Amino acid sequence: MRWIGVVNLALAGMILFVAALFNFLIREKEYPHFISRTEQKELPRSLFGESDEFFQEIGEGLLALTWVPPQMQLPDLRQELFFYGKNARPDSLAGKSTFHFSLKGSEERALIPENERIYLVYQGNYSPRERKDLFREPLTIAPRPLWGEVSQTAELDKAPYVFSPGNQPTPLWFEAKSINEHSIEVRVSMLDEKGALVFAPANLSVFPLQLQDFQKTQVHGWDLNGCRVDTTLLVRQKARWIGTDLFLELHGGDDLAYARGKERIDFLDGVPYSCFISVGDYLVWKENQWKVLQHPEETQHLPLMVVKKIEEKIIGFELWDPEGRGKTLLSLIRARDHNGLPNLSNEFKFVGAKTWAQFIVECRAGGRMTLKPHDWLLLTQNGWKKLDTPELIDAYVDQSMTGPLFILDKMTKQNGRQVLVGHLFNTSRTEVETVELTSTPPTPLANFYRHMPVTPPIQPKLPTIEMEGCGE
Repeated sequence: MRWIGVVNLALAGMILFVAALFNFLIREKEYPHFISRTEQKELPRSLFGESDEFFQEIGEGLLALTWVPPQMQLPDLRQELFFYGKNARPDSLAGKSTFHFSLKGSEERALIPENERIYLVYQGNYSPRERKDLFREPLTIAPRPLWGEVSQTAELDKAPYVFSPGNQPTPLWFEAKSINEHSIEVRVSMLDEKGALVFAPANLSVFPLQLQDFQKTQVHGWDLNGCRVDTTLLVRQKARWIGTDLFLELHGGDDLAYARGKERIDFLDGVPYSCFISVGDYLVWKENQWKVLQHPEETQHLPLMVVKKIEEKIIGFELWDPEGRGKTLLSLIRARDHNGLPNLSNEFKFVGAKTWAQFIVECRAGGRMTLKPHDWLLLTQNGWKKLDTPELIDAYVDQSMTGPLFILDKMTKQNGRQVLVGHLFNTSRTEVETVELTSTPPTPLANFYRHMPVTPPIQPKLPTIEMEGCGE
């Protein structure tokens, strides 16, 4: 066994000798000016004192690597973008779908049109120490890839990406395209430092996004002119549904034709105004009022209230926020006019005809009044008042003045007696009845004009009534 140990020592010694000889030959070949026998040089104290040619003569080592300039790649937005569904407002324009998006770590919601570029700003993920150094003057570290200005107060560690303010162009953007009701396709694009498009990696360039569960997201409330939106909104706006405005049906003229066959809703909060609606109509909140609009292009980006149903005693609405994030169901119960119609037979006594177009009536409160066809009499707190000026007529039409209204139509003859015929509206203008006032037994005044025509000639058409704030 002793001879085996001697053989091992001999082999080890031989290996060391060969390695030393091999190392000597390589050093002599590569660095002859270090070990040349004919020309000796002193070793430099530091290699940093050598020239560039000295380092070039060394060549590459056994572990030398090939250097390749780094190339920009698309960021992974699959976990940064959240899709919350399409805009479901009924006024959404056909062929122009819009989607609800948000970004990771941000409460901001964006309504994004289909196939439109949406630019992003990269803010980066910074540690507290880096953020402190980043905003120190002067900057002590170079900021990471950054497009746009960084706010010192921004929570950069929570929202690495934000929507570009005003959708101003940046080197990074995406586009969305609908696949079905529950998913969309997202296409990401980016420019490198030379302005060339970046396409790699392909799986980050185009990818699908699934609809997020809306129930698990934070829904923010909204308001109308400081009035919180909930199911009691119409009550707090003092909305009052009284039915069809029969006065405008009969006397509205062409300018108020939009009110025919519609239901009138009065809003009494602030300056009173009215809206005339039917099933399917759109009402938008504009200039601190509800306004009825007919064209979807005019209702975009405004709070929208849609008339869904009109039943005998209740109207149902859907109220949508401007971005179509969700709807609130509202209802309104028909109001009843408890005032009723006055008995005109007790209010007036038809004395007789003064001329073929002038009639004398005596009021219960005392005094006589001369009337002619198409005169309007309004019952106020101070008694019956003739509306004989455009200002008084406009005040009644826009409901600045309210009360039962009697309109005299004509005089006729029945059973040998003169009769005034007119129609009477209740205070809310939802009821109308025909009224006949028969003259008292013949008097000298009446007998004096007994041969005059009982039906006056056709009167000229009244001026067209105009009313603001309740139509198109």
